Amino acid sequence: MQVRTRLQHLWAQLSEWLSDGIDPAIKYGGGEPDVQEQLSEFSRLVESFEDLELRVARLYRAPEADRVTVEGMKGKLKDAKRELRGLLNETMALDLGTEEEDEDALSD
Repeated sequence: MQVRTRLQHLWAQLSEWLSDGIDPAIKYGGGEPDVQEQLSEFSRLVESFEDLELRVARLYRAPEADRVTVEGMKGKLKDAKRELRGLLNETMALDLGTEEEDEDALSD
């Protein structure tokens, strides 16, 4: 059983989608370097976002916390999470085409 956050799940879906559409080696750390770099960048974004989310939650629980400021930060985090989720979903909505289409394009 795997336990993931929603963003981690979207990242895993993206990895599977890229593996299915481009190269099965991607999910094992192989494949084109630029694809691996993009996948790694998404991973870093998810990690950074979730780390920031934890920090805001800790700050909110602190007795000296300015609730108005923290509520504003929580709102911005929620908006950023929505954008990141949208970006991951948009990426997976791209049409990768087929190998045959790639070969046809190269032969033109």
